[in-house]
Amino acid sequence: MEEKWFSVAELSNHANVAESTARRYLNKFEKYFQYKKRSKGKKYHPRSVFILEKISMLYAEGYEPEEIEKILFDEFGFAVEEEQSNDELIFSVQFERFK
Repeated sequence: MEEKWFSVAELSNHANVAESTARRYLNKFEKYFQYKKRSKGKKYHPRSVFILEKISMLYAEGYEPEEIEKILFDEFGFAVEEEQSNDELIFSVQFERFK
């Protein structure tokens, strides 16, 4: 069975983060999120819920964006791949370290 990928609204709901805040985090830390780009927007990999929750928690604890970036990189080292599949563009983040 194929994994369900989430819209921004669904992702923000699962991560218990306001949709506007989720959009800001998704844009600010885009390279840490795996998504499929479709004609009607992006769909995010289920693992994105955990990453979004982590970012929200770090902000709540008073971390600055630069510090959050370093923490995310240390926890989720990445390599970005792009591929075309039918009518969608898929951006994959291959995590080298995932805790």
